[in-house]
Amino acid sequence: MQYLHLPNEIFLALGEILPLADLNSLLQTNRRLFSLLNADLYRYGASSALLWAAEYGDEDIARKALSAGASLRALGTDDKTALIIAYERGHVKVVELLLAQNNVDLNGVVNDWSAPDPKIAVSRLSWRTMSPLLFAAHKNHADVLKLLLDQPGVNPHFTDSGGWSVLHYATKNECEVILKLLLANDRIAATGVDGSSLVLFAFQMNWYSAMLSFLSTDRLEIDLHRHEEDDILLHSLRMGYSGIVKKLLVLPNFSAESEPLYQWTTQLAFAVVNGDKEAVSSLLTNSAVDPNSQEDFFGFSPLLLAVCMEKEAIVRLLLAVNNVNPNIPDRDGRSPLWVAAAFGNAELSRLLLGKDMIDVNQRDQHNWTPLTIASELGHVAVVKLLIERGDIEVDVACTSGWTPLGVAVGNQHSEIARLLLETNRVELNGEITGPPLWTAVRNNDLPMVELLLATEGVNPNGISNVLRIHPLSEAISQGNVDIVERLLRIEDVNVNYFDIGGYTPLESVMLQLSGDVKQRIVELLSTKGAVRGQELLSLNEQRGD
Repeated sequence: MQYLHLPNEIFLALGEILPLADLNSLLQTNRRLFSLLNADLYRYGASSALLWAAEYGDEDIARKALSAGASLRALGTDDKTALIIAYERGHVKVVELLLAQNNVDLNGVVNDWSAPDPKIAVSRLSWRTMSPLLFAAHKNHADVLKLLLDQPGVNPHFTDSGGWSVLHYATKNECEVILKLLLANDRIAATGVDGSSLVLFAFQMNWYSAMLSFLSTDRLEIDLHRHEEDDILLHSLRMGYSGIVKKLLVLPNFSAESEPLYQWTTQLAFAVVNGDKEAVSSLLTNSAVDPNSQEDFFGFSPLLLAVCMEKEAIVRLLLAVNNVNPNIPDRDGRSPLWVAAAFGNAELSRLLLGKDMIDVNQRDQHNWTPLTIASELGHVAVVKLLIERGDIEVDVACTSGWTPLGVAVGNQHSEIARLLLETNRVELNGEITGPPLWTAVRNNDLPMVELLLATEGVNPNGISNVLRIHPLSEAISQGNVDIVERLLRIEDVNVNYFDIGGYTPLESVMLQLSGDVKQRIVELLSTKGAVRGQELLSLNEQRGD
């Protein structure tokens, strides 16, 4: 077929997809093409205006552009349509306007109209397979997400090239508002969404509030394998996520109808987990029932299970039995008091501490005590209860060298650090993991630095044993003027210390910093007599050092 014999429809289709320069050249070839495509040339300006309006949220410009014939298929930055751009930017009014247009592509992705660059790895191009719905979730735009979910033609279960759905993006970006919106939407939960993969995804992303949301809803089918649940349960115990622990201990086993995934080996354990106070009370009066029996899978005693489920009334019942041992740990060494401390449950901790034979310093397999875990997780009330005990070991180090003070400083729990410092029984400078002052400087935690420097005995020149970095050098590398200034107020701080690279603080500033920060720190150091390394060596030679 000759070029001039092609039907008009083909030329009109070309007019929608050709770049501006090519379109301009084509319509100049003859009068027929000029008549057909001249309107497309003007439409280009309207389409550009629509893309601009989608980018900046200008509803008025968007409306005028559409009236002038702007194409919904026009491509802007990264080959995205106006609808995708508006969703990505979160412009509600523009989105509403675009959704009201005929033939709008509600599930279109960039790859539908623009081939990816074969030189770029597919893993880096997943955004090209994201629908408008996924872009809205990715950017945490709840209002525009709701608008799209209300559209009948939208696929609520759309997944990108990596298999990520809108629920995955809401989980990844830690947006609880969007996650609640999605889980409450009938269309999202209308078909069997794989809740297990979402729980595992949230676990991998370390977003535990999302895990709890997935485990708490009845709109997802969650069928975890035993080893998967074990991993999540043990990690949640370690991190003090009581809500997740309680959900997992009663999670149904979908392969065995009406049975939990964890099968309790005794009636007492079953009654404890299910919170059946009457059954627990009755069983404890039976001499044949061992109140200290341990479950096969983790070695949980009834008391430990009651603490895990945070059943205070049942904990009281068990502790009232004379032969109940409050120190029986699970297979990883976590005692009931350890778990109560990790959960930050002050009332359960108080009950356990009231038991005469309680071991307040009992360590887990990594030598973490109840005080260490409570200090790490920021549970002030529990820390107060523990340090009131005369037999508490305040300065005990775990296997990796962390003490309660070290983890409190490292996690920026200033109130707990203050409580521990006030005991006058903690090592101030000899942490294997680095002196607390150095840790506070590394964290850019000025209030903690102030607290430590106000404590008698803290060495402002203490260096970390592993990295051999002086607090002043660390503050300089962070470019933290306030902390540098605070350290230099200490009379005996060493401003001419040679770091592991052989540089003095002044040289470190010259090498690492720039601009106003560099100038200010140089001024501060100079007022304290800081010099370059060569000058320092010359001075030492003159003194005979």
